[in-house]
Amino acid sequence: MDWKLKLMQVLDSVGEAEGIWFDPWDGVTEEEHAEIEREYNIYKFGPEATMKNKWIPFWFEGNLAWGNIDSPAEWEKITDAYTGECNPISGKRNEISDRPYFGFRAECMGGETLLGWAKKLNHPLLNM
Repeated sequence: MDWKLKLMQVLDSVGEAEGIWFDPWDGVTEEEHAEIEREYNIYKFGPEATMKNKWIPFWFEGNLAWGNIDSPAEWEKITDAYTGECNPISGKRNEISDRPYFGFRAECMGGETLLGWAKKLNHPLLNM
């Protein structure tokens, strides 16, 4: 079994185990992290998940709009709610969640932004 797939399966199971916490990314380079995340999306959403122009679902959490963003129409609802200086693409990642989760809420304090994540995966929301 590929070590990356095994790591993805471990990450899935860690969230289910009570009282266990460790940093699974300790010692992993940014390039390795991006490769693991791409393979994780394939593992979770199927092989088409990282193909160009294929919508990969994510969660967005903000005070004005929130929800599972599983289509361009859902993303448009989020962007329509935020106008002016606050752009949802700058939302930060919630690193505790086991799925792609971004926003402006207090729990979204990670270093990665929705824009950075979308660029890594060539997400179609960049074309909107």
